[in-house]
Amino acid sequence: MSEQTCPLTTEQLVDVIIEFVRLFNAPAGIDLYNYQILFMRRIVESLLTGDGWTITGLCARQSGKSEAISSLTGGLCVFLPTLARAFPDDQRVSDYAQGIFIGVFAPKKQQSGFIYDRVRMRADMPAMQDIYEDPDIDVSVTVSRGDKVAWSNGSFMLAQTASTQSTVEGGTFHMIIIDESQLVGREKIQKEISPMLAATNGSMVKIGTANLHKGDFYDSIMRNLETGKAGKPRSHFEFDYKTVINEKRRMFEQTGKRFHLKYEAWVNTELEKLGGNEDNEEFKLNFRLLWQDANAGAVDKEAFIQAADERIEVGEIRQFRRQVAGIDLGKINDPTVVTVMEIGDPIDYGLPRLRNVKEDDERSIVYYEKTIVGWCESYGRWRDQIKVIIEYLSKYAVDVVAVDATGVGDPVAEELATLMPEIRVVPVKFSTLTKDHLYKLYLQEISSCRLFYAAGPHTVETVEYNKFIDENLALGKDYVGQYITCFAPDGHHDDYPDSAALACYATTLDPMSEHEIECSANKLFSRDAESYDVLQCTRADRYR
Repeated sequence: MSEQTCPLTTEQLVDVIIEFVRLFNAPAGIDLYNYQILFMRRIVESLLTGDGWTITGLCARQSGKSEAISSLTGGLCVFLPTLARAFPDDQRVSDYAQGIFIGVFAPKKQQSGFIYDRVRMRADMPAMQDIYEDPDIDVSVTVSRGDKVAWSNGSFMLAQTASTQSTVEGGTFHMIIIDESQLVGREKIQKEISPMLAATNGSMVKIGTANLHKGDFYDSIMRNLETGKAGKPRSHFEFDYKTVINEKRRMFEQTGKRFHLKYEAWVNTELEKLGGNEDNEEFKLNFRLLWQDANAGAVDKEAFIQAADERIEVGEIRQFRRQVAGIDLGKINDPTVVTVMEIGDPIDYGLPRLRNVKEDDERSIVYYEKTIVGWCESYGRWRDQIKVIIEYLSKYAVDVVAVDATGVGDPVAEELATLMPEIRVVPVKFSTLTKDHLYKLYLQEISSCRLFYAAGPHTVETVEYNKFIDENLALGKDYVGQYITCFAPDGHHDDYPDSAALACYATTLDPMSEHEIECSANKLFSRDAESYDVLQCTRADRYR
């Protein structure tokens, strides 16, 4: 063996690199968990052996997948060229003598910045000078800007977007990281991103969580599972929320840092919001890591069937209950459907008490039961339908009505607002964005057992009741990009689900307000906040 070749085995060399990564991130106060280290070791092994593999990490939301990659890449940028200078004849590190080139891609520039910003922040920390000035390392930061950080040893990290609309700039990398991989299209990866590794036979790392759409990320996972069975190095790593909680508890017992308990508290709170239902679709995707079929039924059938309240007949008026309505205006062959929904008793979800959590850490979140207490169908000319709608609503104490104002529905909504001045009429223009918002709320309320419907002996004999049941159970679901879309399969309609979703949305509105709403994205999906100004409404804190 040449004196200029590292005498360590590849496994031992991986140990040394991981130890440096720990040292490099110590000034930032980062504690790395065992499951993160396991994932990081395989990435380092791939870079040293030059196997050109794609490594996948399917991880629960907020489990630290981006943190693991951030911790690793900064350390690699500083240390791999150092090893290459020390052992120039060692083929495992010699490719990095002029630096390691790393690209970070994500569906949105902001998402690719999650990893990049952490790396850049640590690279610029004053505490790093002691490491940089070590005679064996002797490196400094030469570039630190919005999308690129580089060192004097030639290493750099570049952050770019991988959205469908963007054009990815050409480049050469030793390693490419794709964050939120479940949202990046197969064509974008194969045609634009992967070729950037060709000159180096570089490694690709895909991290993300489960999704309704089984695309490129899912295919890569399945391929890694198959090669693992065939005796190849393990290249897929999966860490659900229970694994994360257990590891964070262990770290708390080791370090005494209360921060490690916060994740468990947060997840338990999310479960409480869902009525303890681990089978809620969003929870299954984002925390249990269970992939779903893209065209699976939209409605949680078991929860929907259990939501039938046999004590209530349609048309019953219960005192001291606020009521709202949703109106789906019929097109050529569809009826106009009015759904009246009653807002019932509050449900208090308190944060479960955890060991070592202080009293003042407790908080509560209040949601309300919702019950559908009436349906009405109408056909014919709009003028005649408007009369039917007004007459029907006059039987109830409705204070807010959400109306499908798409196309011809806009003047109808205006006419209803004029003829019912005592009721706030909110026009909702259907689009990919608004229907995503409406159905996320509606489906979550069903699966969380907060939404019920009248199912008394007389009600179940009505045509409206049976249409409501049939259309909800037949409702299909798919994704348009990151947005959910619900649809009626061939031979079915979706008038009753649309009307119910509008009514469910109306329960969130203040009958007195006319301001536009700013809706934050669902935490379980960890999306950027979106402004739903097209809904032209506001959320009242007391009506959730």
